[in-house]
Amino acid sequence: MEAGYFRLAKINRPNLFAPCISAKRPKIKDCVAPGATATEQWLKGKSEELLQTIANLSPLNRLRTPEDTASLVAFFVSPQGEWVNGQVIRVNGGFA
Repeated sequence: MEAGYFRLAKINRPNLFAPCISAKRPKIKDCVAPGATATEQWLKGKSEELLQTIANLSPLNRLRTPEDTASLVAFFVSPQGEWVNGQVIRVNGGFA
């Protein structure tokens, strides 16, 4: 499945996986593959019962929020994320 995310990202953003050359060393970019996100657009037209059913599929028993993904992206661009390179990280709350 990760190879599919890679191909999709590469087709949509051809420069996404191109190395960013810095003065010190090349950096390979990372890719975030989020699951369904509880945004206004995604929630639109779904019943409360359906939303609860979807939330219960996650070990966290809740829907993912944009902030859940934002915190991972913040880590990638921070000094702590420097050694994480060329990875596809699924942000899906434990969905298989």
